[in-house]
Amino acid sequence: MNYSKYAAIHARHLPTKTCLIERMPSTGERRTLTWKAFNDAINRCANYLAGKCGVTDGSYVMHLQNNSLEWLITYYAIIRLGAVVVPLNFRFESSDVLYAAGVCKPQVFILGSEFLKVVQPIQEKLDSVRHCICVGDGVPEDMIGYQTVAAHDDLSDAMVDVDDQHDLAMMFTSGTTGQPKPVMHTHFSLKNTAIGNGMSYFVEKNDNYLFFLPLFHSGTMFLWAPFYATGATGTILREFNDARYIIETIAEEKCTDTLFVVPVAIMVLNAIDHGTVKLADYDLSAWRYMEIGAQPSTDA
Repeated sequence: MNYSKYAAIHARHLPTKTCLIERMPSTGERRTLTWKAFNDAINRCANYLAGKCGVTDGSYVMHLQNNSLEWLITYYAIIRLGAVVVPLNFRFESSDVLYAAGVCKPQVFILGSEFLKVVQPIQEKLDSVRHCICVGDGVPEDMIGYQTVAAHDDLSDAMVDVDDQHDLAMMFTSGTTGQPKPVMHTHFSLKNTAIGNGMSYFVEKNDNYLFFLPLFHSGTMFLWAPFYATGATGTILREFNDARYIIETIAEEKCTDTLFVVPVAIMVLNAIDHGTVKLADYDLSAWRYMEIGAQPSTDA
């Protein structure tokens, strides 16, 4: 089964249920999508990629964005077509992007406008890329603005049936002294991850997973997987440089689970210790689980 089919199933059975929430605390902006709206957006984007950009089963599409609703819409649109998504580390420099493109030979590159300074210096060297789609403001004339994709009028089901071992994503490891290394994931591996993590955390439809760590990383994406497959809700916090943003979001959105890394945990604990975050001011009764990783941590 195509891993993106879960969204279509939930759109049919839970059409008005909130699928995604996106928060930008510094501006007070809050956007939401129901499961039907999310699935419609996936089909709209997938049909544009297929009809206007020539993306087909087995094509590679490179993907460089910060967490947002559009990050997830474009990700699932790519895999709905049977194409392989290549989500890149937002810390990649121009040379890393060029290296990744040399490995996967992408036909299309979807990038956030905040990464133009990284991509434009090497854009002419991306020989296999036929189309660049830019999400955000200040879209260059030689790229397609995501607004054009979002306005596409074809909402028909774009689902391509694939077998379990069909490639879904090429993810690049980072953090070592060598070049990033490509790792393949299949539709089967993502489904199994969703099932395994869902059983570990007893995920239910009324749960809400908060994610602020990057979706290109396996940790965030794999922990979101059971919530996606179950038809639960995901809350994207686009800013987390203030501990209050995290605690406020958990309280106001009734989040049940989230993933921390040690520096974030230290930031939150310091804010509590210094009194800038007072837990008594927040209703955190919905919060059941917190995972932590990436660095050593104590049991205390």
